[in-house]
Amino acid sequence: MTFEEPEYTGNSGALRALGLLGGIRILGMKKKSRFYRALSSEMSDKVQKVPQPASRPLHPRSLYPVAKLYAHWITINYRDTYGTYAQSR
Repeated sequence: MTFEEPEYTGNSGALRALGLLGGIRILGMKKKSRFYRALSSEMSDKVQKVPQPASRPLHPRSLYPVAKLYAHWITINYRDTYGTYAQSR
């Protein structure tokens, strides 16, 4: 599905997280909000060792995990920059 509908994949996987985090910041809700973004095992799809260590490098192989990776880093950025309670795990 990701390659057939790339804009939908980007919007749902990455830009929705950005919109939600931006809304929390703009509305001044960071003290009242908790944002959680679930990761995907597809973000590190290229298996190099079995079992995979927790510190495995991220290596997405399609549009879906690329969008998830964007959401992951934007979540960390908002947490570090604006003090938003935001987790990406």
